[in-house]
Amino acid sequence: MKNQKLNDLRSLVKELVLQENSSRLLIEAAFTPENMPDDELYIELDISENGFHVFLLKGSRKNRVGYVTALRSDVGEFGECSGAFVSTHTWSGIKGMGPLLYDVAIDIASELGGGLASDRYEVSKDALSVWRYISKNRPDIQKKQLDNLDNELTPDDDDNCDMDSALENDPDVQSGKIHWKNSPLSKVAYRPGLQIIKRLIKAGRLKLDGNSRMYLNL
Repeated sequence: MKNQKLNDLRSLVKELVLQENSSRLLIEAAFTPENMPDDELYIELDISENGFHVFLLKGSRKNRVGYVTALRSDVGEFGECSGAFVSTHTWSGIKGMGPLLYDVAIDIASELGGGLASDRYEVSKDALSVWRYISKNRPDIQKKQLDNLDNELTPDDDDNCDMDSALENDPDVQSGKIHWKNSPLSKVAYRPGLQIIKRLIKAGRLKLDGNSRMYLNL
């Protein structure tokens, strides 16, 4: 029994180290507005009343090499989610650009609503690593706790949000190591001031149409 407990502890430590290293390596490879890896790369926004797209383009508008799509939580019927936008589709074909796309999405979601939450149903390993890194290592981003649809944490409905992503996509929750409320997938990322977007504009890496300028007051 003693040896089994020791082996379980070693396995737990090893898994935690692997998770932390995965998150660290992913973010260490991430790019900033000032050091994007290709002179032809730029970001374009498509904002509407119900949500937005952050597109990573290379050379032309036809060549999309990454994106983050987000919907207002009420449009996606995820719950009120403290007025957050929910990222429903994410992809980056260029390593290290995914975290920057999330940063832009957080800017937009915080300007137009309560911030950005992860997909409420399905989250990739890379996306989970980004959310874990934001939770632990980004003091510039506020993390706001959401409740589930059963009001387990608060009696209010405005913070209620579907928690399938935390319950089904976070291995720590599945294994019972933490309660779902401690998963980064149960939180909203919020940062006011359009900080990353302003840096992209200054670096000449963001293309804004009149509609996007109107929504963001730029």
